[in-house]
Amino acid sequence: MATTACTANAQVPQQVTSAEFFAAKVNGHTNLQDFATHSDDRDRLKVTMGQPTSEVCETTMVETTCTIEWDGISVLYTDIAGNVEEDLTLFTLTLTGSASFLDYGGTTVRVGDPISRLRQIFPEAYENRGNDCPASPGYPSCNHAVLVNHSDFDSLMFTYNPSTLVVEEISWARNIL
Repeated sequence: MATTACTANAQVPQQVTSAEFFAAKVNGHTNLQDFATHSDDRDRLKVTMGQPTSEVCETTMVETTCTIEWDGISVLYTDIAGNVEEDLTLFTLTLTGSASFLDYGGTTVRVGDPISRLRQIFPEAYENRGNDCPASPGYPSCNHAVLVNHSDFDSLMFTYNPSTLVVEEISWARNIL
């Protein structure tokens, strides 16, 4: 059953096994398990993914973050309240362009694909697709998404445009708290 508009965190994610989740591959060659295993090794990531187009690190009073980007891929590292660049851990991996794709069980999904493509690989998540709009009028934007989890610590989110029903972003988020 689809969720109703502007209900805070209304979507129920589809649960998958760790093996299924971490077998998903970015651009057909690097699986999420590789990213998870080396989540604190930015240099290894650069060897695996190639020379980034940009790398920006910032330190605030609360945290240090580094964002590394390639064509259509953005990876955010953070230390969450440590302010130590050497202790950074992968927090999100986001596919933002159609040049990059996620391969899940032999099915590829790209930014720009119709969300109906997700029906065959994540039927429960597709049926439960919805948004994370807060219950407050005038909120400037909502994330309409198809959500897949393997645990409370890792999730895949396929953000889509509710008017066109096209995938706008694919992200893997890690709860590192």
